[in-house]
Amino acid sequence: MSCSKSEQTRQPSIQKDNISYYINKASDIRVPYKKRLVYNQKAQELLHTQENDSINSDNLIKVATNFYRLNSWQSLKTISQKGLARSIDREDEYFIGQSYRWLGIYYENISVNDSAFYCYSKAEKIFKKLNSESRLCDILQDKAQVQYYVNDYLAAESSLIKALKIANKLNLSYQKICILTSLGLNSSHQADYVRGFSYLSKALFLTKEKKVHLYQNSEVRCLNNIALNYINRKDFNKARLSALESLRKNIESNLIKFPQDYCTSLDLLGIIKLKSKDYKGIDNLFLKTSRIRDSLNIEFEKNFNKLNLSEYYQATNQISKAQQFAHEAYSLSKSYRNAGDMLQCLKQLAKVEPQNALKYSQEYIRISDSMQQLERQTRNKFAKIAYETEEITTEKEQAIQ
Repeated sequence: MSCSKSEQTRQPSIQKDNISYYINKASDIRVPYKKRLVYNQKAQELLHTQENDSINSDNLIKVATNFYRLNSWQSLKTISQKGLARSIDREDEYFIGQSYRWLGIYYENISVNDSAFYCYSKAEKIFKKLNSESRLCDILQDKAQVQYYVNDYLAAESSLIKALKIANKLNLSYQKICILTSLGLNSSHQADYVRGFSYLSKALFLTKEKKVHLYQNSEVRCLNNIALNYINRKDFNKARLSALESLRKNIESNLIKFPQDYCTSLDLLGIIKLKSKDYKGIDNLFLKTSRIRDSLNIEFEKNFNKLNLSEYYQATNQISKAQQFAHEAYSLSKSYRNAGDMLQCLKQLAKVEPQNALKYSQEYIRISDSMQQLERQTRNKFAKIAYETEEITTEKEQAIQ
């Protein structure tokens, strides 16, 4: 039996309500991780059956955002590609730009930096053309992140300063906090800890000015980065205070609001105890964060967690465990294609397996040399991508005119 006209008109409305319901449930941190993932997958399935319009594209971006927060990378890629195809069909440049951005985020998180930079460059040109400065501000931060990952610190700083000018112009408080945090990390990674601390302190001050939920994640992250800055300066007392404050800010009614940052805080406390030679309970801290990361599919800093465990077991003369976790850290770093992390793991492997120290030293030199060459090649590739994207955009506009 066919539906009546009233039923036919009512059905799309119910479906749209379901999509909003599923998206909202998937973004609710009070809902268990696996249920959030299922809700987001249901929203994705419904969106694929709906009309290709701007509302559909907007919801596809919301679903992509949820997959990103849920560390579901293959799903993020699928939904971003779908959004891109639909936006191209409609010739909707704004959502083409948004889809390229989320594809870039996918590639960045699986360490394919040249593809990430290409997608970000495409999005950047679109948002420049549309004069969408707030979106351009986001893209410049994204570009800075991949430039930072390939150790191109000057280019990363240049991108961040451009983003900061836009954020100041438009008074984008949240973006200002993120940019200042990134500038702090960029400086600290170059061992300019004083300058790094200055940027991070400014970011933290801005988070404290804002009392809304949106800024709590930034405050927690700032405190963790300040703790790390203090660790690098060997001021372990101040580092401990910052890490403990980060933990306190992250827990509300026994609910961990930001699990990734919670893991970082616990790991930092473990590192502080390790460097202070206070070994009691260190393994419990590191093993706890390892379990949380496994349960929530969090890859961020997973390799360093294993490396920290190896250093702890080495310090407490549990050599077989030290060797096990050093190998696990190295394998993870290789899977992330992160040469800098691999070098740190090889140093630790040489310490816990002195009989193989020569082999690890030779591998260290080989990776170090190839890393420097790869960094130069990647920077050249980034420059070529930026140039070609600009040229193609200019040629297209000239052809249209």
